[in-house]
Amino acid sequence: MIPAQTRGDEPASKLSPINKLLSPVPVSKSHLGERMRRLCRLSVFGIAAAAGLLMGTPSVAIADTPASLLQTAPLTMESLQRTDQAGLEALYRSVGAGSVPVGSMAGRAIPSPGTRKGARKSKLIGLLWKGKELPGDGTMVNRLAFGVRAVRADVYYGESWLDGGPTIVLDYANTSRLFGDVRDEMREVAPGLYLGLTYVRKCPGPKLAMFYTVQIPSNCPTERAGTCR
Repeated sequence: MIPAQTRGDEPASKLSPINKLLSPVPVSKSHLGERMRRLCRLSVFGIAAAAGLLMGTPSVAIADTPASLLQTAPLTMESLQRTDQAGLEALYRSVGAGSVPVGSMAGRAIPSPGTRKGARKSKLIGLLWKGKELPGDGTMVNRLAFGVRAVRADVYYGESWLDGGPTIVLDYANTSRLFGDVRDEMREVAPGLYLGLTYVRKCPGPKLAMFYTVQIPSNCPTERAGTCR
């Protein structure tokens, strides 16, 4: 697409919003960043709902659930999503790895924990990502929209990258070219309810990208989890 040009001496203030976005800017160091931002807004809008949302950004806090309340109140996917990062980390450190689940699990992303922006991001990610499925053979596959199963990982007990303790690792290093630098880990914080962390391998060390939670449906007994959807 060729950017729309102004006619004559028409001031920039009269340009339509799309023309303002696409209008050329002088090639200089001061305008290079603005040009890149404009191009990004046009080219990666669709990708931002999934990949770009993993980036932590400053957000407005909502009513966070402190770790002290999490220890006494029943844990649910909703309560975990309302909890801030400090509370989630404290809860994660306070429990053991738990048992490796088997079957289809509902999932919810928790980017920017405890913030309004994080809640909106979670809903957007939820349009695509629906949870995880563990068939019990040492692997995991992600559940996506429209019943699609994609992006597999190896499942094993390993060392947590948060506190060094035992955890359930879901590693994409040997199973996915696109997500080979990603590693999930999770612990069982309540019967059938897991709190997870997604890390991206970076230099000099891994970076925590976001939290998530997965849960075996309440109407799905563990021994029959593989038949539940």
